Amino acid sequence: MTPAPHELLCSAERIPKPAELQSSRIADLDGIRRFKNSLDCSTLTTMDACQGHSWGASEAVNLARTLRKESVPILLTIQVDSVSKPGKDDKFIPANVAQAINFYQLDRLLHGQRQIVAADPLSTQILGNFRFDYKDNPINCDGYPWYARIFMKPHIEIESDPKVWNRVESLIRSKLPPASVSSTYKYSY
Repeated sequence: MTPAPHELLCSAERIPKPAELQSSRIADLDGIRRFKNSLDCSTLTTMDACQGHSWGASEAVNLARTLRKESVPILLTIQVDSVSKPGKDDKFIPANVAQAINFYQLDRLLHGQRQIVAADPLSTQILGNFRFDYKDNPINCDGYPWYARIFMKPHIEIESDPKVWNRVESLIRSKLPPASVSSTYKYSY
């Protein structure tokens, strides 16, 4: 049985411990920034995939920059409606990232980065910047608080869109060694 994307990936509610991140070699960075300083880069030789939504997507790029300083390559970063934190830049993807992809929406106040760019186009391939629009095809967001559905509905629609997460899962699985695909961790904190 194929795990659902939320089982394959860690979510904000299922934040892995640093040792688990290193053993799984996948980082979902919604909320993971507080663990960044705990990562033992001396034992991490490659990260297969690094993905996040909103501030987590911005943190994915920030972690890639940290790992670049330690000469740790990342095969793939995935930004879903990446929202930069003050003083941070999630547009330029560092050279230690082999491939990067960006999914975003532009409706209402809270929306993602429109375009990501390789800091070094010879080292990093940008797979694309894909815009989603939910005006004609809304996504059910009933599980979210009323204020989120009113003030940032498109931002949570992209987070809940099965098309986006099926693509994310497919991209991540394409980077995993064959044995890892069948032994993916399911976090439940």
